[in-house]
Amino acid sequence: MRQIKISITPEHWFPEIWPRGEEGPRASEPTILILPADFAAWHVLNFLGKAGVGETDQAALFGVPVGRLHRYRRRISVPGRLEVLARIADLLRCEMALQGIYVDTREASYQWFAAYHRRFPPHPVAYMKQHGIWPVRRYLEQKLRHPMSWRMKPITGSTRRGRWPRSERPSFRGE
Repeated sequence: MRQIKISITPEHWFPEIWPRGEEGPRASEPTILILPADFAAWHVLNFLGKAGVGETDQAALFGVPVGRLHRYRRRISVPGRLEVLARIADLLRCEMALQGIYVDTREASYQWFAAYHRRFPPHPVAYMKQHGIWPVRRYLEQKLRHPMSWRMKPITGSTRRGRWPRSERPSFRGE
């Protein structure tokens, strides 16, 4: 049976989203998430369907005809070509990054795919169809790692208005 293996570094691992067993890896070792290919394809199609991406766009993102997409959705057929498996893995990593960025609401991660984005005009799905999945995936993973991401922002307000206490203010000098 075909499998999709995704390496996840500890800084991208969120136990609330992807639980890990008691015997977790050391901090320097990457964790490998292994999923059966039919389940991964079904999971990504389910996410894209909730995001409001149409079937023709889903088929274009996967690189398969629409009829094959129906077989993936029913888990009758297993993705076999390496190109399709790589696209599924990239879309799965995009989904994982969006879930890490928008921890509180999944609806926001669904809306991100269909909403206008100035970096990926007119919206990320159209950009991925034209230029590939890799630029969007790289952008989302960088946003997840960025020091001013959601993990560092205070709950009380914006950083532009100086709501950080002086002792907790982040440094941009790499200290």
